[in-house]
Amino acid sequence: SSIRQNRAKDVAVGGNSLVVPYLYNVAVRSGDAAVPVYPNGNYFIESRLLSAYGSLGFGYKGWANIEFTGRNDWDSRLLKQNRSFFYPSANISIVLSDAIEAIKNSNIISYAKVRAAISKSGNVNLNPYSLSTTYSQPVGFPYGNVVGFSANQTIPSLDLKPEFVNTQEAGIELGFLRNRVNFEATYFNQNNTNQILQVSQSATTGYTIGLSNAADFKNYGVEMDLGLSPLINIGKGRIDFKINATYNNNKVTSTAGNLPVVIGGSNGFIQNSTSSPSAFNVAVVGMPAFAFQLTDYERDSATGKVIINPITGLPTQAGASVIKGRSLPLWVIGATPSFTLGNFSISMTWDYKGGHDFYSGLGSDEDFAGISARSAEYGRQRFVFPNSVYLSGGKYVPNTNIQVLDGNAGFWPTAINSAIATNYFASAAALRLREVNISYNLPLKWIGNGKIIKRITVSAVGKNLLLFVPKSNQWGDPEFNYSTTGNTFGIASSFQSPASRLFGGSVTVQF
Repeated sequence: SSIRQNRAKDVAVGGNSLVVPYLYNVAVRSGDAAVPVYPNGNYFIESRLLSAYGSLGFGYKGWANIEFTGRNDWDSRLLKQNRSFFYPSANISIVLSDAIEAIKNSNIISYAKVRAAISKSGNVNLNPYSLSTTYSQPVGFPYGNVVGFSANQTIPSLDLKPEFVNTQEAGIELGFLRNRVNFEATYFNQNNTNQILQVSQSATTGYTIGLSNAADFKNYGVEMDLGLSPLINIGKGRIDFKINATYNNNKVTSTAGNLPVVIGGSNGFIQNSTSSPSAFNVAVVGMPAFAFQLTDYERDSATGKVIINPITGLPTQAGASVIKGRSLPLWVIGATPSFTLGNFSISMTWDYKGGHDFYSGLGSDEDFAGISARSAEYGRQRFVFPNSVYLSGGKYVPNTNIQVLDGNAGFWPTAINSAIATNYFASAAALRLREVNISYNLPLKWIGNGKIIKRITVSAVGKNLLLFVPKSNQWGDPEFNYSTTGNTFGIASSFQSPASRLFGGSVTVQF
């Protein structure tokens, strides 16, 4: 069992100005002392978590093992009727290479193991006091020196419950040729219920964010690892190779009232106020967790082509947003080749993520400023809007010759282009050289033959060195997200720092 209690207290007092420059003492000031103008200038926070845990295991001849565990938590962040929750697990493993004589004596199979597990885990994804609405004291509210309080932007559900993840998995581990080749695979299926999410809602309710057990979703897929050690010997050197791949599919299985739930995103988040695209993550039953909700053009329902005005050649924005794509990758693949020769070694880490999408608000700002590749594609001249149709004789016909009225400032920075989020929606697939590490172990004779210092390793490291993305992505690294908090995925903006390459080195000494 365990008891964990967190307590935090802060009292901050400041003055209007310092009497002595750089003497930061509240007693040496002019004007009245006051609480500094920033959130939580004076607060006391306390929370407590009690846990009881038990496990029971059995083994048979060292090659068969089974274990049962159970845990109950009592969390003060929830209401009394919800704060106690129990979650168990069980797992079993059998080492076939020890249990079966034919495998034990095999010259090909070095190791074989099968395993399975079922588990339930609970979590409270809340800050203390999140069950109540809170108020703050804005500067100048309601007016002058009259003191007033205003409701903060989040309103919680009255009956928040713990999140749960129910997991079933089965796996196999194999070693071949005296463990020169090692392979491992795991199939998993996860059901995530009562997920506590910040949900965007209409400001007419008085709160822009709701906090609730907003959605259930499932993840399922397979993880695979392959190690070749060595892959090949080259003279006195050797090349080792490791690769891992994860396929992780997911979908939303239920939401509150089975209605689409807006999780978070940007609505006119860009600096350009005249053309504001909207891009949100949204939970929709039957779609991936999570999809995108984007402003789009009016389209022909039969072909999906954009409908233009036959007089102006211009498209129009659809009244309803479109829901499409997925924000989390289907495939994550990592490969690590390494070469070792004596005291010298070099290794690289490559990774690939694909099968998902992202939205870049940077594209809208670039179009507004006229510095994007899109805005220069037609040489700032009039052009036929691509993949468009217009209504003629009661049906939509392909547009081959009706040009937009203006192919320059009259089109690209206007709302009819840069307010359409689907213009900046692309594949988030990326192949990158994540890291290169070059190391050299100093010869022992240089360091006293290992009598005191056992090893000195000098390394040079480079990170995030190369990035390859599809042609549809004109805006950079799709991994960067405009928000470091909340639940948004795959929504980028011009307010974030660009991806950077890092170079460094290290010296490691072992005694």
